[in-house]
Amino acid sequence: MKRFGVVLLLLLFSFSLAFGQNEKDTPDTVKVGAYVVSVHDIDIHDKEYTMRFWLWMLHSNTEFDFPYQTEVPNAKSFEKPDMMTDTIMGKIWCLMKMKATMKESWSVGDYPFDEQLLLVRVENTVFDKNKLIFKADTLGSNFDTLLTVDGWVIKDFAVTTGTSVYPTAFGDPSFKEQKSEYSHFDIRMTLERDAWGLFFKLF
Repeated sequence: MKRFGVVLLLLLFSFSLAFGQNEKDTPDTVKVGAYVVSVHDIDIHDKEYTMRFWLWMLHSNTEFDFPYQTEVPNAKSFEKPDMMTDTIMGKIWCLMKMKATMKESWSVGDYPFDEQLLLVRVENTVFDKNKLIFKADTLGSNFDTLLTVDGWVIKDFAVTTGTSVYPTAFGDPSFKEQKSEYSHFDIRMTLERDAWGLFFKLF
């Protein structure tokens, strides 16, 4: 009977260790959303445009420091964000005002009846997908009702999440292979050229 008790204690201890390890290895979920304020300076020749938008994160991990860890990898440049942080219902809420100059490969084969997909990708520079997973705030994300893009009509808007895969460990010796995976959050806006407006301007 004593032996049975010892075995049972060992099993319970092993289970608690395994459960604790699995719980520790579970990535933290960050709810992220965006509100687009403006899209301007669309330049087909230089393959760029500028977007201003609000970006927010809702999470529980105090190690996350999004004002300093946020990156827009497909941007030519983006300004250091103005930010506000607060605690709401036990969660850390971070709100950042972003301005990014984006690089874009425009598809103009159907000009002047072309459509263009604007894609802004957001990642965390420190924590990979084993530590952080983005979840899109689809209900709160939108664009300003007063937003107009000169010469274009906003046809579609969406926010999505996914995983970016890089063929490198960025020098981290703990990685077993030269591959890194990071969760990303995407702002997707489809613009349709106002062909008739352009026609009347030309003629």
